Amino acid sequence: RLVTGPYCAKLLADLGAEVIKIEKPGLGDEARYRAPFVHDKTHPERSLLFLYLNTNKLGVTLDVKDPSGQEKFIELIKWADVLIEDNPPQMLEQLKLTYQDLSKLNPRLVMTSLTPFGQTGPYRHYKAYPINIYQGGGWGYLSPYVTGVEMPLKTGGLFSEYACGLIGAVGTVAALYNQRLTGRGQQVDISKQEAILGLARVQIDRYPNEGVVQGRFYTHRHAVGIFQCQDGYIAEVANQPHQWRALVQLITDSQVEQYEKYLDGDFREQHVPEITQYI
Repeated sequence: RLVTGPYCAKLLADLGAEVIKIEKPGLGDEARYRAPFVHDKTHPERSLLFLYLNTNKLGVTLDVKDPSGQEKFIELIKWADVLIEDNPPQMLEQLKLTYQDLSKLNPRLVMTSLTPFGQTGPYRHYKAYPINIYQGGGWGYLSPYVTGVEMPLKTGGLFSEYACGLIGAVGTVAALYNQRLTGRGQQVDISKQEAILGLARVQIDRYPNEGVVQGRFYTHRHAVGIFQCQDGYIAEVANQPHQWRALVQLITDSQVEQYEKYLDGDFREQHVPEITQYI
């Protein structure tokens, strides 16, 4: 819930939609307290994650569990085109704020629901961390390894959260187009698990088309990473031979031929500490 809903709404806001973000009174959005912060100063208005996810939005605080807060929420729903929410289905059922409830107040409402496993099925009430979604969407089976014995984990960052938010935004736009044609809204049901499973379509298609079961693959471990410089940091990801050739010229100011052996991936893999120290 940290990223998916806010990112989905951000994409629509950046396209020109008038978006009102609802936060709970007091602390507000959890993302306000996530590092990094502007100039490394911890403050709810300085979280870079929060600032990124909420560009071009208006904001309001209200508690939908409180009668007065729910009354204000209903007033917003009556004129809204879209509601984007990432709450557990049972919570909305308890509050009587499901799509079936809200569509009676506004038949044109498009309600986009972003949850780990969707609104129906045996897992609809399950909670999940990004690593659960990553594995449940099949990506653990596709994750690379270096030595051949590592357990599959997950990608860096919040891959499944952003993927689900993106697909949710696309689904919302499609539902809005249908609303303009029919005058009726609908619920857009987005499962995070299904969202990232769909991103593996290339690997999945190999089986019916080529008879190939795509699995984990070996990857070289090279001297890449984030390095501190005099005026900040730089991310160095020179994996290809031509990239290494350019890097050698940049940091040695010498003839590349003197370092020809570094163009070999196997050699670089065997000398990662030495190369990293040199960089």
